[in-house]
Amino acid sequence: MTLTVKREIEVFEKTCGFSKLPTGVLFDVEARKRLPPISCTAGDVMHLYFANGVASWEAALLLDAFSRDLPAFSCERLCAVCLQTGWTAPWVSQFRRQSSVQALWDSKLWSPDLFKGQADQTSALIPLLRYYVDKFVRLRGICAAQTDSFFALADVTRELRALKYRGTPIAAEVDVAALRRLQATHQRLFARAYPDCAKPKHHWRQHLPDQALRLTFLPDCERMESKHRGFKSGGLADSNAGSLGSPATFQRLQTFRAADADGLRELRLLGKVTSAESHLATALGQERLDSADALRLRSRTVGLGDVMIFRNDLAGVVTRCLASDAAAWVALRELVPQAQHSWGSIWRASSGCVYWPATLTEPYVLPSWWYVEGDVY
Repeated sequence: MTLTVKREIEVFEKTCGFSKLPTGVLFDVEARKRLPPISCTAGDVMHLYFANGVASWEAALLLDAFSRDLPAFSCERLCAVCLQTGWTAPWVSQFRRQSSVQALWDSKLWSPDLFKGQADQTSALIPLLRYYVDKFVRLRGICAAQTDSFFALADVTRELRALKYRGTPIAAEVDVAALRRLQATHQRLFARAYPDCAKPKHHWRQHLPDQALRLTFLPDCERMESKHRGFKSGGLADSNAGSLGSPATFQRLQTFRAADADGLRELRLLGKVTSAESHLATALGQERLDSADALRLRSRTVGLGDVMIFRNDLAGVVTRCLASDAAAWVALRELVPQAQHSWGSIWRASSGCVYWPATLTEPYVLPSWWYVEGDVY
């Protein structure tokens, strides 16, 4: 690359979507021969959508539009309403804590064109914001084009979440047809709402369905980047310590993470494990049965109080997790469907209890959020 003028470099970086790093792989002639960036690389959901990506930008653009036409719809007001509603999140999520919910609306994370939160904050924010926009704004007709685009984005992120919890490989066009269609719809509505705000990632994300078909799964770097916590918690990369620690520490940490986080132990109870009642073991055909609050299914975790949705007419609330040496089950309080809305669904808890044989292949979805009023979810 021969660009030397700062302004020319900035235009190049914005146009191409990557930074000018002469020592990087994209500028290494030999590396490019062996790893052509077009055919041998893939964008991932985290960076295309949730970490300085399509969703991060549009959430901020929407609130900026509302700040002019509907100033009452502010971060401060949304924070207060969220806390008053009493939203809860999956057992494994940080958003079970009120402080984490409150942090989503911290003014320091918001600029007119970017929500600066981490990827898990952005992915949690979108369905929550959709609910309140639908409830308080949509019927008023304010910022209609921006609202339509945001709802289309929320549809895309919901489909991405469904694919994340998919238990089987992505093998055919039918598996990604909905994602392809929803992304195309959002692209059209976004261009109408924000004609001058498109960025390279808006195009790159259109390749996600084909990349998922080629890889048999949806590429997402969130799990890989979460491994950074392993180095920090193990004392391997501590800014105060200033050293990587001993080889024994490194080996112990990596062995732990490989067995515990990457799915080599595919079904495992989490938390305090106790012996289940003998009559329950007999009913499930087991000599011995353990009980706990949570269960890890490869890279997915379900826990006490989680809402598991299997189909539009089949869902339940986790009351306990069970496992023997050979199998595992999730005890569910059955939910009866009451209504479907664009933002989600309403269910009523019944007195019935079922035991779902935990498998690594049956698809289900843990909603990002829910709240409870009496026996209604």
